[in-house]
Amino acid sequence: MPGRDGRLRRRAGGWRAVFWVLAALLAVLLVGVLIWGRETLPRERRTRGGLKAVFASAGEVLRNRAYVGYVLVFGFSFAALFAYISASPFVIQTMLGFDAGTYSLLFALNAVAITATSAAAAALAGKVELRRMIGIGLTVAVVAAFVLLLLALSGVPTLPTLIAFGVLQASMGFIFGNATTLAVGQAAEHAGTASAFLGFLQFILAAATAPVVGLAGEASAVPMGIAMVVAMIVAVWAFGFAKRPRTR
Repeated sequence: MPGRDGRLRRRAGGWRAVFWVLAALLAVLLVGVLIWGRETLPRERRTRGGLKAVFASAGEVLRNRAYVGYVLVFGFSFAALFAYISASPFVIQTMLGFDAGTYSLLFALNAVAITATSAAAAALAGKVELRRMIGIGLTVAVVAAFVLLLLALSGVPTLPTLIAFGVLQASMGFIFGNATTLAVGQAAEHAGTASAFLGFLQFILAAATAPVVGLAGEASAVPMGIAMVVAMIVAVWAFGFAKRPRTR
């Protein structure tokens, strides 16, 4: 099996090929922006920038309860997803015994799942309330996270674990796009600052989650399950926080 995996990796170009493909895509995007990208914000609504303006817009954005709530929903949901991304190689390959080729296929299928639900959420926009779709996604994700924790405690049975992984990832399609839309919509006058905080929190939480899921090494998936459950509980709390009216 190791020889077969090695041949597959060499045939596919190895791990370096991923970065070459990303570099090529970014080069195409850069050329497209330089040729066709145009500023759409009317001139009278543009700001001159500077640190003072940056801190002023940041303060205004962070004082918006709904914005902060939806950013937290997005960020902690992404943390749960990143717990899967970080732990799935050793769970699926080391604990369940699948080879690298099968793992790649399973990972791709889960990516298809989140793509499909994201497309479904986009199609439902305007027909179904965005908060309702987020609520459905959060409910499914919380159930999947608790199931994965229970499965981790019971020895990681193969089929239920793979199904729960897929369900967790699919649920994110109803959360990410809708939470982003509602968050940025709350700070439309400072959309750039709002997007910056969204991305910042997303990757800070992802970076914090990655080492947590490996606390027990490759011997246990329990840290992964705990990280998922905690992240989704915070996301659900933030969902309610975004809706509650501000009190004096």
